[in-house]
Amino acid sequence: MRERGVEPDVVCYNMIIDGFFKRGDFVKAGEMWERLLREELVFPSVVSYNVMISGLCKCGRFSEGLEIWERMKKNERKCDLFTYSALIHGLSEAGDLGGARKVYEEMVGRGVRPDVVTCNAMLNGLCKAGNVEECFELWEEMGKCSLRNVRSYNIFLKGLFENGKVDDAMMLWDGLLEADSATYGVVVHGLCWNGYVNR
Repeated sequence: MRERGVEPDVVCYNMIIDGFFKRGDFVKAGEMWERLLREELVFPSVVSYNVMISGLCKCGRFSEGLEIWERMKKNERKCDLFTYSALIHGLSEAGDLGGARKVYEEMVGRGVRPDVVTCNAMLNGLCKAGNVEECFELWEEMGKCSLRNVRSYNIFLKGLFENGKVDDAMMLWDGLLEADSATYGVVVHGLCWNGYVNR
């Protein structure tokens, strides 16, 4: 690019970094990030930080994602919903529920309203950790804010079944207005897994 007299801008860097992450090459993505940081005329944008955080979390490099998040805040870049969602999803998947909670609480405290994707990520983390009571609390909150979709039901049903809460899962199932093939799969598998083959 530079050989042709064209200087890369932040959008170019973002696309290249994202491309490396999509290939699973976090090393090359990191090298390109460091190159961006050394630039004198181009600076990382909120999107740049989000690409790094999301990419690192998807590659399982959660502590590095948190470092980028801290750097983002230190450099006075405003975290947006995408930033928080990527971190919550990544930390929940890694089993770091405390970290996910911390990020969620900061997000809400800063006035960033969660969306259904963010709530689903948090719900999934709570279910995986076996925190059924907190799942119900979040579920109620999601209902009040109209932040439930079919994926939400699938996550919660699966979590209830995996935590042996078959009656609660069936009550949720009975009140379900919309389901997809994954929902049926979750219910069938959950019943069988809990020994209710004929239910």
